[in-house]
Amino acid sequence: MDKIDKGYIDWLRYRTVLYDPLTGIPTVEARMDEIRRVLRDNGRILVLYFSFLEKLEKFIGRENFDSLFIKAIASIKSSIENGILCLLGSGSGEVILFVEPDTKNSNRSAESYKEEIERIVTETLKNSSVISAIEPVYRIGTSYLIFDPMIKFERQVHNAIIMSISDAIQREESIRKKKVEEMEWIIANNMLVTYYQSIVNLEDYSIIGFEALNRAKDSAYFPNAEYFFAFALETDLLFDLERLCRLNAVRNFEKLDDYRLFINFAPKSIYDPELFSENFLEEIENKGLSPENVVFEITERLSVIDFPSFKEAIDRLRGMGFGIAIDDMGTGFSTLQSVAEISPDFLKYDMALVRNIHKDHIKQAILETLVPFAEKINATIIAEGIENPDDLKTLKSLGVRYGQGFLLAHPKPPPLSLEINRV
Repeated sequence: MDKIDKGYIDWLRYRTVLYDPLTGIPTVEARMDEIRRVLRDNGRILVLYFSFLEKLEKFIGRENFDSLFIKAIASIKSSIENGILCLLGSGSGEVILFVEPDTKNSNRSAESYKEEIERIVTETLKNSSVISAIEPVYRIGTSYLIFDPMIKFERQVHNAIIMSISDAIQREESIRKKKVEEMEWIIANNMLVTYYQSIVNLEDYSIIGFEALNRAKDSAYFPNAEYFFAFALETDLLFDLERLCRLNAVRNFEKLDDYRLFINFAPKSIYDPELFSENFLEEIENKGLSPENVVFEITERLSVIDFPSFKEAIDRLRGMGFGIAIDDMGTGFSTLQSVAEISPDFLKYDMALVRNIHKDHIKQAILETLVPFAEKINATIIAEGIENPDDLKTLKSLGVRYGQGFLLAHPKPPPLSLEINRV
């Protein structure tokens, strides 16, 4: 019995080396004979490398990552039928496709195969819009495996794979460089459009303030704001970009009644000395505003590494008269304890927890816990992303006083719009 068990375990180990447990797809080692035959018959094979990046798995979780990977693999397999599909190693998540010459289209280029895989991956990710915040999330590269009787076959395969990976990395770096250049150009030329969205009292539909939203104008690389600012976080351009956004938010704002201006910034930007400068205070005063009219929204999605110094900077802003809001509340890394220590004036309840809350008891339970918590720390809840009348009704029944969203008012460029959809 022990011999049988040992033999079975050895067999499982051997199979794991040759086949990926998640997808059942063979590894390169398992398809060496097939690759050798095709190479001898044709003299040259296109090698395609594809992988999702590790940061995608960290962002969406292992199960969702595996699901996307399996879906992408299935699509690639059915779309490129003249390829020998395998993985670089069991569990590696790195796909190697050895493409035989296309008998139907002998002139098909390596670039066309890249484009085909990009199309497949884009289609696979299309319902995961949040992923745009961390793009790029995949690599694609190509090389050629050329038959050389003087070099060991296994080494030829290995070298071709390394070349395809190198091509993928170079391609990624080239695209990143172009994105940095475009962001620098956007900042240097102030190619931003500022919109303002009303924040509304849900009882009488009066406006209490406006959130400033900056978007890149006609940008090929930054089609949405989430990706635009997420990419800035990965560069040394964040301070420059958020400085410009703050100035645009103030300069385009009209002093009407006693409305508050809500301005977003990432936790990292709180260490920007310009935020505390006389120049910024002068910009506010030039619009007839005071710090009491301005609320800084700090996103909760991004973790705070040095909380004591972060809180010290928050206290300094509050001492100058500025209001403080925690944005994306309920979706980030902050504990209720750290939120309480910051003592925000507003807690902005994230739209992911607002959407369909009228039929989601878990979301309702979360909000039921947050409302009394907000009252105890003297904060006011603002529900974001209200788009459904039933959600609005539920939010009001749970004690939420303020809200914003397309149901009430769309973001609009200046001049400020006082029109509210009274649902």
